[in-house]
Amino acid sequence: MKKIGLAGILLMILVLTSCDKDERSYSDNFWVTLATVRQASSTSIFSLQLDNGLLVWPIENRVPDFMASSGQRVMINYTLLSDSVSGSQKREIRLNSIGDVMTKQVIRMTTANKDSIGNDPLDIDEIWIGGNYLNVSFFSNGEKIKQAINLVYNTTIAANADGKTHFELHQNNNGDASGNRNKAIISYDLRSFFQNGVSPVQIVIEVKNYTGSVTNYLFTYKYN
Repeated sequence: MKKIGLAGILLMILVLTSCDKDERSYSDNFWVTLATVRQASSTSIFSLQLDNGLLVWPIENRVPDFMASSGQRVMINYTLLSDSVSGSQKREIRLNSIGDVMTKQVIRMTTANKDSIGNDPLDIDEIWIGGNYLNVSFFSNGEKIKQAINLVYNTTIAANADGKTHFELHQNNNGDASGNRNKAIISYDLRSFFQNGVSPVQIVIEVKNYTGSVTNYLFTYKYN
């Protein structure tokens, strides 16, 4: 099995440095990472929780028109402006850019929905767990990214006896399978499946790629 570490997807990034490892201010640098909107008192006043648990406050917001809502998954470009606020694990940032990230729940495959879920191939760029989400960066072929990509728990087959929870990533390209190659990111909410999870569990993600082979990604997940 192939195991991918807990790496962030970094797009348009010049400096790769984890802000929780060095508490100095890096006002001239920026980071790009996934986050979840927290405490949104309005669409323009909110905090953001990074997948490492750090809470950041955009005291400078260069995207004031972005419509934020609590629980929303986003990709942010930010600049760290301060160390901890009042000794807490909070940081003040300048929000340079922000974009919505599609978020989906785990689907249970049954004989009734098996055909609609599809079984078209998918090329994984990067896959990792962060912030209670399975995050998937992938490539797909089509005129535009309109394919349905689902994380599936297959109830039509017998449960594996290895003690692991097995999922499958399924694509239904809805007939859009041209040569154009597109990239996208989706976050799958694992809390919806492991609602009462306390102890760490091992999960396996099975993906069929365009070469026809199947890759299994192994992770250890603990509900936080």
